[in-house]
Amino acid sequence: MRLISVKTHNFRQYKDLELTFPKNGSYDIHILEASNGVGKTNFLNAINWCLYGDEPHKSGIFQRDDIHETKDDSNSLPLYNIEVMQELKETGASFCLVKVIVELDIDGEKYTFTREQSFKVDNGVPFGQEKRTCSRLTSFGNTEFLQEDDIYTKLQTVLPKDIREYFYFDGEQLLTYFRDSKRRNVRDNVYTIAQINILDTVKKHLKSTKDYYKNEYLKKDPKLSDKETELNSAKENREELKLKLDQTVSELKKAEKELAIINSDINGQEFISVYNNNYNDKKKLLQSYEEDLSRLYSERDRFIRDSIINILLYHNNKSVTEYINNRQEEDDAFTDLRDTDIEESIANCECKLCKQKLDKTKLQVLKFLLEKIKGNSSMKKIAELAPLIRNSLDINDFTSRKNTLLKSIEDKNYAIEGITKEIDELDVKLKEFGSNAVANIAELIQKRKDYETLLEKKKKEQHNFSSQLEDVKNQVAKLEIEYQKALNLAAEQESSKKYWEFASESYDVLNKVINDLAETGRNRIAERTEKLFGELIWKKDTYGRVELAEDYSLKLYHKYNNKSCLDSCSASETELLALAFTLAVHEVSGYDSFLLIDTPVGRVSDTNRKNFAEVLLKISTEKQIILEVTPSEYSDEIKDVLSQPELSSYARLYLKNNCVFKEN
Repeated sequence: MRLISVKTHNFRQYKDLELTFPKNGSYDIHILEASNGVGKTNFLNAINWCLYGDEPHKSGIFQRDDIHETKDDSNSLPLYNIEVMQELKETGASFCLVKVIVELDIDGEKYTFTREQSFKVDNGVPFGQEKRTCSRLTSFGNTEFLQEDDIYTKLQTVLPKDIREYFYFDGEQLLTYFRDSKRRNVRDNVYTIAQINILDTVKKHLKSTKDYYKNEYLKKDPKLSDKETELNSAKENREELKLKLDQTVSELKKAEKELAIINSDINGQEFISVYNNNYNDKKKLLQSYEEDLSRLYSERDRFIRDSIINILLYHNNKSVTEYINNRQEEDDAFTDLRDTDIEESIANCECKLCKQKLDKTKLQVLKFLLEKIKGNSSMKKIAELAPLIRNSLDINDFTSRKNTLLKSIEDKNYAIEGITKEIDELDVKLKEFGSNAVANIAELIQKRKDYETLLEKKKKEQHNFSSQLEDVKNQVAKLEIEYQKALNLAAEQESSKKYWEFASESYDVLNKVINDLAETGRNRIAERTEKLFGELIWKKDTYGRVELAEDYSLKLYHKYNNKSCLDSCSASETELLALAFTLAVHEVSGYDSFLLIDTPVGRVSDTNRKNFAEVLLKISTEKQIILEVTPSEYSDEIKDVLSQPELSSYARLYLKNNCVFKEN
């Protein structure tokens, strides 16, 4: 890639100027000579503004630690040419147009980049947006215009904005290369120039892919083993239920068959069993009647005994009753109620005898009476005996109770006679069939009952097992679907695992490749820097080995004591080392771009200048080099090396009426 030409219109002191850089012969080296203040730095800014829309050299952005820091334009002159703006005001024009055109030769095709901006004449304020265009003249003579995105992509491919400091820079900028704060920038820039950053981008993508499939693998845990265990358990349950159902159906059929045989054996002889059952039932009933009769006889005897005692004690009981009645008339505390009856009445607020509700006054009377009874043992005893003694004097129901007992005994004897007769008749009938027949029929009938019970049980079991089996079948079907999903998920997981492993392996391989390339590149850059620095500097016996560490810190070792001495180098030596490093990076990476250096040898002494010129002349056989020098820099040492016919082009710039002009 070469810089063909730069055309400016009203850009600062460049009113209308075109600079061309043709290649003549074997060398491709060009000299722009101008005194300080003429506008060498603004020539760099014009190229940057056209291509990227900013002016880094105007505000010293490359001298700051962070090249991405926003620059302050408050102390800068405007972009337009002040003299032209004044002329336009006088002519009554409304706008001033600023335009820069940069032509590049990229792979044999000419690309023309144009940027322009209009300013209002009355106040110098920009009017509208900046406009950038790019046309491509193909090798076939066709002209094509690139879209804005394509312009950006093309520039990032051939002259990336982030590493432009390695393509066009000034001498002062070289002095800042080896600051600790810029080391990260050096590493990133070398990666970009050597195009390792492309692999770095692929590495980042692989890491993203690796992390994605790792997460997918961990996320897609199918719990296949659990699903398989659950499915197998359900299938085993299904088979067990099938077995139980088949066994139940078999037992059911067997019971039905046995029941049919029993019914055939009985064949209408149930009445024998009925007779036998009636006989047994009546025998049990007879036994119950006889027990009832025995109880009635005991009750009769007890009634007779109690009646005789009451008759014999009648006069005594009557006297005691009269005594109790007299005492009750004399003392209210005497009552027929026992203390337990009074306590119950108080607790329920209801009289136990008459069932009347008790008010507060009556409750107080009962509580008083209860205290007296509990405090007087004789009164308590009389209260307990009074009801019994009075009952013994009551002979009104004697006849009634006597007649009731006698009638019950008579009825029970009659019932016993009747059932005994029925038992005897049944016994005669059963003897006609014989005891064996009766036993056989009874046994068959009992078996029939047992089998009927068994049939009912087995039918219920059949229904239950059938229902359970249907549920388990549905469960198995559901689990089979879930298991298949788990299998599919497991397959996806396995696929994710394979992608994860592949991405991980690829990441590791690529990481090793990047590290190997970086290490190889660092070593080659260090070796080439050492060689170029040796060619540039006149003190051949002072400096020796150059080392570029992993953190891209550059170390220069003294030739004799082998100690790092970069900080001891003069400004001139540091500048030459930085130039050697830049040239080495270009050479090792094979990056095909031009070099434009402003004020390259301002701090370099005469001998070193000659070495500088010889090295650049040699490099210009493969790379275009443009040098912006002051008259003092373009000394005899430089001219002796860079003169016709080696010099491809030369132009001297001078300032007149605040505008730059060219003298070839």
